[in-house]
Amino acid sequence: WHLKAQTLYDPSRDSYLDLENALTEARVSRKKVLVEVGGDWCPWCLRLERFVQDDPALRALRDRNFVAIKVYWGPKNTDPGVLTRFPKIPGYPHYFVLDENHRVLQSKDTEELEFGQSYDREKVRSFFAGWPAGG
Repeated sequence: WHLKAQTLYDPSRDSYLDLENALTEARVSRKKVLVEVGGDWCPWCLRLERFVQDDPALRALRDRNFVAIKVYWGPKNTDPGVLTRFPKIPGYPHYFVLDENHRVLQSKDTEELEFGQSYDREKVRSFFAGWPAGG
């Protein structure tokens, strides 16, 4: 599997539409929405994506419990767009967990999930598991 940075966070995407579609899907599936904010300029964003994608069990747990979207933030956009609706972000990548009514349930600094130059599998697993679908 080869990670293509330009496909991770697309500054040309309509983040409002992506979020509305995710909220609609969350209402039907009874999942939470996971909004991952970052950019292709961010080494830790790329590392987190690779970490989850390379672990089938983590990826499956995320997809079972969340409707996940990525929102680009960085030098290629000057309009904060949908991010104006969320709390201040201390660093990137950053997770927001929303319910189907757009309520922010958690603002998660992913630095807390790091271990050395990567991420801690158990911490990531625990975070994803903490939001069971239908719960």
